[in-house]
Amino acid sequence: MNKLKQKILESDFYKKVYQNKNSKTIDLYVDSIDAGMEEASALLRCPIYELTHQVLNEGSPGILGIGIKQFHIEYRKLYHKDSHLLDSEKEHGYDETYNTTSVATHNIIDKDTEVLGKLKRDGIFLKVNPPVQNGTRITDISYLHKTLDSIGAINYNKEKAEEIFKKADPEANFVKIGDFFEINEYPNGKIILNLSNDYMRVMMKITPPKKGGREADYEDFEKLIQKNLIISGIKKDIVTQTIENQVYNTATLVAESVMPIMGENSRVELFINKEKSYSDIEDSENIDYKNLSNIKSVTMDQVLGERIAATEGEDGHNVLGKTLEAYNGKELDIEDYLGNNVVYDEETKTIKSTIDGQVVITNKLISVEPLLEIAGDVGPETGNIDFLGSVLIKGSVLDNYSVSAKGNIDVIGSVGKSDMLSHGNIVVKLGIQGSETNTVKADGDVLAKFIQFGNIEAGGDVVVNEAILNSNIDSENNIILIGKKAIASGGRLRAYKKIIAKVLGSTSNTKTIIETGIHPENRKKMELLEEEKVTIKEELELLNINIKSMEKIKKQKGLDEEKIEQLESEKEKFEEYNERIIEIKEEITALKMDIDNNISKDARVCAEKTAHAGVNVYVGHSELDLRTDYNATSFFESDGLISTAKYSEEDESSKKASKTATLDVKKTEYQNNVSK
Repeated sequence: MNKLKQKILESDFYKKVYQNKNSKTIDLYVDSIDAGMEEASALLRCPIYELTHQVLNEGSPGILGIGIKQFHIEYRKLYHKDSHLLDSEKEHGYDETYNTTSVATHNIIDKDTEVLGKLKRDGIFLKVNPPVQNGTRITDISYLHKTLDSIGAINYNKEKAEEIFKKADPEANFVKIGDFFEINEYPNGKIILNLSNDYMRVMMKITPPKKGGREADYEDFEKLIQKNLIISGIKKDIVTQTIENQVYNTATLVAESVMPIMGENSRVELFINKEKSYSDIEDSENIDYKNLSNIKSVTMDQVLGERIAATEGEDGHNVLGKTLEAYNGKELDIEDYLGNNVVYDEETKTIKSTIDGQVVITNKLISVEPLLEIAGDVGPETGNIDFLGSVLIKGSVLDNYSVSAKGNIDVIGSVGKSDMLSHGNIVVKLGIQGSETNTVKADGDVLAKFIQFGNIEAGGDVVVNEAILNSNIDSENNIILIGKKAIASGGRLRAYKKIIAKVLGSTSNTKTIIETGIHPENRKKMELLEEEKVTIKEELELLNINIKSMEKIKKQKGLDEEKIEQLESEKEKFEEYNERIIEIKEEITALKMDIDNNISKDARVCAEKTAHAGVNVYVGHSELDLRTDYNATSFFESDGLISTAKYSEEDESSKKASKTATLDVKKTEYQNNVSK
């Protein structure tokens, strides 16, 4: 069995088809009734006109994509006596390898001669079906007339009717046997239209006629839509089929608004580094860190990207014909994207490099920076590095040396107890062995094989292959551990969105703090403000004691000039501290508002294998102190509390998506030399 066929057989859609191949009905949750018709047609293996439906729960298309609610609909396969189910299936392209015989046989039962009469606006119609299987052929002519009388048929051609009855041709359609004369006291079948409150759709129901009344027809429908001013989105084919089949007391969507198509905003599409993405690496353990390069080199006049123009929107309209306005896409200001050493060619709508160098992208600003290449270590021979472009270090960064770069920093070796600052990305192929007093900081991403005793700050993602141990990590996006070990234990990890690892904490219950949902910078500001408030309050208490003591001495014995100056100084300091306390409270209030308004909706902490006891999980404002191990668990905030769910494929895809995004076009050519 080839892979494609196997995937088809294992798919949910195929399973539904198999399970419903002999079914008459199926329940579906769908975005629209028409979409459900198509799906039900495939699942029940019949053409759309063989289907009827009943809306169990109304859905809603929402407004501009907000508030969408699916319809819950039961679709039913009709078996009309004059339909040719198998022929219809072939005409509509259904697979003839299905066991269609079983469907037909399933619905064949013994039936006697069947007389079918209809009263329509244009006449009285008759059809007679012969007996089926072991049914009885009825020859009593009175049976014919009793049947026609039961529907209120009068003044019809009896000879013609009796001829049709005797012949009982199964291939014949309904035949007119007389004219219909409408009498007011005989209630006809009716069409009932239900116009939604937002004028976005119209549902139709047909009621059956009573004795002597005619069937509702398309002319009745046209009168109603004219009366209700419904002029747009009318589904004439569905209306015609529903009326012809006289599907009674079933809500059918017969008119639907055309939703506006919003224009797309102008954008810049980058061409660099399109050949590969990080997600191509299935086993990160196979990455040859020693041979990887973070440097994406370009040449003078090379095209880096293209400006894609905004598109115009297309207006829609509701069923009353009122225009639903679409918005045109917004044009971008190309100057916002042009950094150092790049130009925009108005004629070709492209961004080009003006020098040979390395592409550096910070937020949306595209620059090409010159490259400084260090052949060995950063140490005694080089001194500290401070460069306006990007830096490639083919050795390591030794203890007590620093590297600062306006572009990216790529280290083939390791980083010791050193300070590093990059306005782009930092990639350390072997790992970071830091200290409490050193910081590795990047406006973009930080990538390393491992981090131990490190202080890391990243404006983008922090991606680590093996382990983060006893380190403080701040990421304004995600912290992702991707290798086979992928353990984070000890220290504090802060990310605005997600933190994903195989193992959090350790079997020895090492205290590990994991924080998501709030910008790390805001958490840091809040901590500093709270610490300052505590310190000042302690100082105020001491000052208050000193001031009272000196005031008492002054009153009793008096103070010399030096002590009086000291007293006045401490009073001034007391006032300054009180004013600062008020300022801190105002700053904390403003910061809390900012935090509350910017809590990440994607915030999540995920342990693919184990989150050990001793781990403190914070998501937004909520906290959970793990007192037992959690296996394959995701933690998220719900109604002010930490909730848990099974680690899922969604979490895994999120990890892969972050891995890809970290090293996409705006990042680096991180795995250009991946070991084959």
